[in-house]
Amino acid sequence: MGEPSTVHGLLKSVTLRPVQGAPAVEAELWDGTGHVNVVFLGRRRIPGITPGRHLVLHGRPIMRNGQLTMMNPRYELLAAQTD
Repeated sequence: MGEPSTVHGLLKSVTLRPVQGAPAVEAELWDGTGHVNVVFLGRRRIPGITPGRHLVLHGRPIMRNGQLTMMNPRYELLAAQTD
């Protein structure tokens, strides 16, 4: 934990949840084995960060409120998956 990591998966949820009075987008990413909370501070909305979207995150995971979390990670939106 705390080492630079890359995680890819599916966004299960995306919500606007202020952190200490500042806007923040919070999301849950599922990688097939577990989930990572993702927090983007200072944002109310991020185009493309929507439930059901696949993406890759690059950042340093930390434990926040007992949950694995990445704060302000770099991200890559992946092309929409088709069945």
